[in-house]
Amino acid sequence: MKLPDFESLFDAAATEFEVAFRRTRGGVRPDEIGEGREDVLRSFLGEWLPNSYGATHGYVVGLNGRASRQTDVIVFDAMRCPKFIQDRKSDRRLVPLAETFGVIEVKSTLGEKEIDDALEKFSVFSKVTDYHEDGFAGGGEFDEIEVKSAEVKVGYAYGRDGFGYAERKKPEEKDFRDYVVRMRPVVGRRGESFRIVFAYKLAEGFSITDVEARLSGSSVRVDAVFVLGEGYVVKYSQETVARFKSLRRKRPVAGVAWDRDVVEASWRIYSGQSYFSIQERESRVLLVVFYAMLLDLLEAQRLGASNATDLVAVWAAPSSSEVEDEWEPD
Repeated sequence: MKLPDFESLFDAAATEFEVAFRRTRGGVRPDEIGEGREDVLRSFLGEWLPNSYGATHGYVVGLNGRASRQTDVIVFDAMRCPKFIQDRKSDRRLVPLAETFGVIEVKSTLGEKEIDDALEKFSVFSKVTDYHEDGFAGGGEFDEIEVKSAEVKVGYAYGRDGFGYAERKKPEEKDFRDYVVRMRPVVGRRGESFRIVFAYKLAEGFSITDVEARLSGSSVRVDAVFVLGEGYVVKYSQETVARFKSLRRKRPVAGVAWDRDVVEASWRIYSGQSYFSIQERESRVLLVVFYAMLLDLLEAQRLGASNATDLVAVWAAPSSSEVEDEWEPD
């Protein structure tokens, strides 16, 4: 029986990226060059990611009234995200933070200037939250939960040794009272939105180790940087080291759980290591790593409950200066 040829799939994808890079060199304006290469990455994600994920570009917006800068690629929840479309032709959208899994900045050439630009964009993105200035988290209705509660009385006694001890008296059944607690049924978001840089080449005189050094010296978190034909830099953690080892050994993550480098990753983080870099000249292999680590980042997240109507109220409703804040029912 002939085995599935996964390698040819990634070979074809790598060829598409390389062709797009050569084709868009002839762009008249800088934005034409960049847009073509961003389109290729969005198309790749649209074809390769499960249907529950969407890939677009535009702005990420939050309930706190903040928005990201224009973002090249936004990976979002395609099953429940409302369609706030700014430009139908290019599919530029406003995407709620609550439906955003992560963002990717695409660079034709990656040098120090381009890294700083990506870091600045990610810094702005980190300030977009779903916590309103009034101090509440949006989304979800209230659940009413019945609980029993009793006061625990604490006494103070001295032992034979002369030391004092606190004594807690166990409440009796008659001491308990019934209460109803109202709580939001919001499942907390597990994992922050990821931030990735994807580049077609490095600037002259700039190396993958230079990229790692620049990221290590910044307070802005970046999950990974991938550069075709050059290599990649990844945020250092047990999970990322384990995935790297699993890809190299062609084994599931569970099969490398006791690898020495994976086990040591936890204390290496405390010793100050924040990133690791790998040189990889073969674009197909780099795309395999990019795709695998992207799936891991997506799997590591669980989006909480959201309410698109709250977002409309914050962003689209008339401001208080335009209408009187009064309600007089008939």
